[in-house]
Amino acid sequence: MDLSLHPLIVHLAVVLVPLATVLLGLAFFIPRLRDQIGALAAVLALLGIGAFVLAHRSGTELAGLVGVPHEHLRWADPALGVTITFGTLTALWYVLWLTLRRPRHRSQPRLRAATTTLGLLALGSGIIACVFTVLLGHSGGEAVWSNVPTAPSLWRPL
Repeated sequence: MDLSLHPLIVHLAVVLVPLATVLLGLAFFIPRLRDQIGALAAVLALLGIGAFVLAHRSGTELAGLVGVPHEHLRWADPALGVTITFGTLTALWYVLWLTLRRPRHRSQPRLRAATTTLGLLALGSGIIACVFTVLLGHSGGEAVWSNVPTAPSLWRPL
């Protein structure tokens, strides 16, 4: 992959995962919003998986060209794993919720409990994915910008 692809894909993942987490939280805790944003949360979470996989792949290729940023690499695999978990759980929660909406399934307490449990697990993994995304992003920014000299300031006090 091209060198310029990694920063673009990374920023896509940085937007998709937290946005999907916020939308999932709104859909989970405000039932009247589930129809409007439940599907969007699931789609964005799945797109977040794709963005993270591409970012991981392009980052691995970039590290082969410019060197391995060890601190950044330390967070890459856990962030990818928790993002895959988040996207999968969010999509499964939404499918279960759609199933629960059907009249013949509404009275099934086990399905309702499974849907609630899966939603809480998805939300928890989304929050963890956001934390890992911040840690990964910060370490990547440090790796890129720590050895860059600063430009002289044009501002001079009077």
